[in-house]
Amino acid sequence: MLTRAICTTLRLICFSLCFTLLVRAQQVPERVLNTERLAPGAIEVLAVSNLQVEGQPVTFGNRFEASDDWAKGLRFEVKNVSDKVITYFELGLQAVAPDGRHPSLRMFSYGTRPETPTVGPARRMLPGEVVQVDYSEKFYRAFQRMQADFNLAKVGELTLVINFITFEDDTAWRHGFLMRRDPSDPLRWIVIGREHLVR
Repeated sequence: MLTRAICTTLRLICFSLCFTLLVRAQQVPERVLNTERLAPGAIEVLAVSNLQVEGQPVTFGNRFEASDDWAKGLRFEVKNVSDKVITYFELGLQAVAPDGRHPSLRMFSYGTRPETPTVGPARRMLPGEVVQVDYSEKFYRAFQRMQADFNLAKVGELTLVINFITFEDDTAWRHGFLMRRDPSDPLRWIVIGREHLVR
């Protein structure tokens, strides 16, 4: 009699535990945040640390649980690990649409992008300096519009991308390469060391 009661109790506990885990899995989907993969030999300028989603620490490439609005709760720190003074940088989030496209949208910008060499910097990020990054309400509204445009009702995976960086010496960085202005067109940037490819 006692053995039967113990077995019944254990079955109820196991059933309750399985049911709870199943409900939790359905209510809190798994997400993943990746970081852009640069080419071998790429120059690192900004280092990301203290990555959090909805107040919980996460790691690039590892799955975690979060709500449908998890992108809004994304925050982290970026550090200038170069030996140059940064005057502007722009970060974006890239998603994967159902049709295979990879829409990308700006999530944060620091400073003012200098369109011409005569425009002075509005901000200066010194080597070793750290900046806190939060998803602003303005950029998140744009993110929601992108979700609607690309039929992304629920976003399970995003990639953090460093779109563009400019320095005080009027050089720039994109996708791991240093760049300078084209002498014949100051609005155009060319990779340093590849000027011979420009026509």
